[in-house]
Amino acid sequence: MKNGLIVVGATLASLALTIPAAYAGTVVVEDGADATASPHDIVAMKVKHKQDRLVVRTTHTDLRKHSDGGGSGTTIYIDSNKSRKGPELALTSGLESGTDYALVKVKKWKLTDRRVDCDYRFRINWAKDFTKLRLDRACFKSASTVRVSQKMVDSWDGSHPVTDWAPGKRAFSPWVVSD
Repeated sequence: MKNGLIVVGATLASLALTIPAAYAGTVVVEDGADATASPHDIVAMKVKHKQDRLVVRTTHTDLRKHSDGGGSGTTIYIDSNKSRKGPELALTSGLESGTDYALVKVKKWKLTDRRVDCDYRFRINWAKDFTKLRLDRACFKSASTVRVSQKMVDSWDGSHPVTDWAPGKRAFSPWVVSD
């Protein structure tokens, strides 16, 4: 019997190492100063998965209401289906005053022209250097776990656009379980 318990214990331990961690309610992804050529460098992304909505709050180094050069924008990718590779939804927006935003379906990391009809809101706080996405859980079929990735592109200098991904290129935050 003792050997059987050791085998079961070892099996459970190996399973725990292969199952990706899921965090209850909230996770913060630090991104660091890795796109310093842009004032819109992503510094941190906080993902809150509540019972009624998903909130993604992103801190930037120096958001600017007006650009002297080209525009900049951000895309927040949402993955809620563990059996499908990559994100299903994305919120895309400019980062300057007067911009618009849209929630669209995604296929193989590419934005489609198919808008998602659900309740969501995106706002930019230039004074405090953050953006905030609030997304009703019905937008992603009330999935109990989600993970998020974010991309920022700054085209101020069209010959050298700056791209920043949080937490990394086509990488996601850990899975976050709704609280």
